Amino acid sequence: MRRSSASRLSEADFRVLVSILNAEPEQLRAYELAARIDFDKPRLHRHLDRLEARGMIRRRQTDDKPRGITVELEPDGRAAILAARPARGRHIREAIVQALTPEELEAFTHASEKILAHLRSLER
Repeated sequence: MRRSSASRLSEADFRVLVSILNAEPEQLRAYELAARIDFDKPRLHRHLDRLEARGMIRRRQTDDKPRGITVELEPDGRAAILAARPARGRHIREAIVQALTPEELEAFTHASEKILAHLRSLER
């Protein structure tokens, strides 16, 4: 598991925490989280065990389903993901943006926006 030295978050940690941060409110049903980050159920729950032990998330049983679990962002998890974002942005700029000409970047941006819109339409 590779961790960024600056944020102490692995790639998987980042994916989980940013997905919850971007949810409204800052919580997701476990099955929704698994679908967003493409983790199978056992992998998700093992990872959530580790994040919960570190105080970054909290799991609670949902009111409407006895076996349903909601994953909530804890203050430490929120702080960790917010602290990791600037380094993540720099990494993306170094790895992708700086490798492209302005014309290529424009085409890449356009293609990315189309893909994102399509993915959002699939979630509905």
